[in-house]
Amino acid sequence: MRKFFILGAFTMLMGCLQTTTAQAQQGDDANIINADKFSEQQLAQLEKHIPTDGWVLLTYQGRSMIVNCSNKDYRLNIGINCKSGKTAPYFMIEYSNSYRDGDWGGLDYAKSKEPTYAELKVSLDGKSFGNPFATKDKALVQQFADALKTAKKLSMSFYDMEMNPDLGKEAPKLNRTIEFKMAHPALLETRVECNN
Repeated sequence: MRKFFILGAFTMLMGCLQTTTAQAQQGDDANIINADKFSEQQLAQLEKHIPTDGWVLLTYQGRSMIVNCSNKDYRLNIGINCKSGKTAPYFMIEYSNSYRDGDWGGLDYAKSKEPTYAELKVSLDGKSFGNPFATKDKALVQQFADALKTAKKLSMSFYDMEMNPDLGKEAPKLNRTIEFKMAHPALLETRVECNN
């Protein structure tokens, strides 16, 4: 299981794009991490070796990714400022080593590009944005991206379809809501590949 997690961590790091923008460099230097200096063990336990107060810019072999480990049970990888203007923003949530018995670390919970959930509702400081990762409406995506830079809390609510006896048909039922802190928003300006 540990080998699988280490490979997953490397895959996650390798799947992102190189170079950062000058705006991201204005962020807190403690939240800009060169993962080339990490051992395999440190990569496998990423959340123990990086800040957990909000956004972190990880670089690895000249590539960049934005992660958030502020939720002890989950790690969020996000791309808002996409290198290609034709590509929608993306997210990927993985279980951390702290989830349950620790054997889930590195496994995917949810991805915007391969949704396994029936519905996603995203809110910033309580304001709903629906699912900004599923829309091709550039104005809505930009509105979400702008709000992301000033918000304090990101909430992502995942729904499954279940039989609702009151309605006599299947209806969305909340599976879980995952929340992340939002410190260091300047790092979101980093241009990343959004096809992970």
